[in-house]
Amino acid sequence: MENGKVYVVHNEWLQDPETGEMPYKIGMTKNSVNERFYGLGLKMPGEFICDFAYEFDNNYAKVEKTLHNMLNQLNINGEWFNINEDALDGIKTVCELAGGKLITEIIEEEIEEETDVKINPYLEKIVNKWNKISDMKAVGRSPNWRSIRIAGINTGVHYQFRIRNSKEINVELGCWTKMYPNIVNLFNELDEINIKNNTFNYLPLSNKDKKYGWKGKIRTIMPLSEIDDIIEIMKLLIEQTKEKIIKICNEEQIS
Repeated sequence: MENGKVYVVHNEWLQDPETGEMPYKIGMTKNSVNERFYGLGLKMPGEFICDFAYEFDNNYAKVEKTLHNMLNQLNINGEWFNINEDALDGIKTVCELAGGKLITEIIEEEIEEETDVKINPYLEKIVNKWNKISDMKAVGRSPNWRSIRIAGINTGVHYQFRIRNSKEINVELGCWTKMYPNIVNLFNELDEINIKNNTFNYLPLSNKDKKYGWKGKIRTIMPLSEIDDIIEIMKLLIEQTKEKIIKICNEEQIS
């Protein structure tokens, strides 16, 4: 048999808002993992993320079948399963024992090339224009140019432009700090705020968000081409939330 890959992917927009459960797809392919699933991310809300992928010399189909059987009781439909962090670790163990080679970074590079976000011209224009007109500078970017973080109120609160796919961008407010646990109250207050006919929705946290200590996030989605509107929406979001964030953080520092 030819070489093949077994992969696990998820899409945060598929998360159940009531239970917080988020399904993961466990699949296999002889070709690029990107060809198998990432095209879906350009046709539906949210972004498909490759949690991890392993390459096998000849037994990838057997490994996938073993994983499906092992997680049968957690199956939702087809190759989709409601699994937690422990189950994800178990999948990795099975793949490693079966001789799999971890290739997650290679898959991520394939996705970047396919979606042209490694140096996305729209994101670059937004950052350059933002830094000319705003006191809150764009101070950090992800290595693959998927996101630009705006200097936050403190080290744990940030505003962010984040690429969804080749045509759209998220305008977000997020918080991952463990210093200010009550910041979650802010996100509850900001549920579905509206700015210039753009609704910011409060999103359930994904397993990855929780792993990194996120407390909450809200966001709206806009076409990448509408640079002026994107910047204006971000400015208004900061104006509407900055005072509340500072107040909460100061209260927690005093207490």
